[in-house]
Amino acid sequence: MSLVRSIFPKQITLSQKQSIMVNDKPYLMIAGELHNSSASSIGYMQTIWPN
Repeated sequence: MSLVRSIFPKQITLSQKQSIMVNDKPYLMIAGELHNSSASSIGYMQTIWPN
């Protein structure tokens, strides 16, 4: 196995779906987004937050 194959993931298409492979095995990423301030505005949040 080459060093490049063991370090870098690759994106492939399986059954018309995109998959990420690491070390020739499927890799599931459980990801999320933190601190997305562009999804709301201060005016909207003032109606939700207690004063």
